[in-house]
Amino acid sequence: MALSKEEILDAIAEMSVIDIVDLIEAMEEKFGVSAAAPVAAAAPAAAAGDAGGALGSALCVWYLHHSKERNISSGRDAMKGSYLGPSFSNEEIEAELNLCGAKFKKLSEADLVEQVASV
Repeated sequence: MALSKEEILDAIAEMSVIDIVDLIEAMEEKFGVSAAAPVAAAAPAAAAGDAGGALGSALCVWYLHHSKERNISSGRDAMKGSYLGPSFSNEEIEAELNLCGAKFKKLSEADLVEQVASV
């Protein structure tokens, strides 16, 4: 008995990113197709809700774990000028944090790099 599309999607939803990439490779091999997107379409829009974390994780597995070649477009804005939100100065951020009573520690760039590297 064949699985329904919904059953297949439910099974995939339970898989890890690495297992999904392995599945894609197996399907490419079995059916003689490629799941690679053309370079022009390879720059997806920012993912709402997870700040691109899921997409970044999938790309990390694809390129690092599976040693896939990465084609980087030079001189083009693949996001076509997407609005990625406002920017704020360090002073504006510090003032807002103080205003709302947040507890924070301001670090120099060197200290920040050291702190992040130690995590």
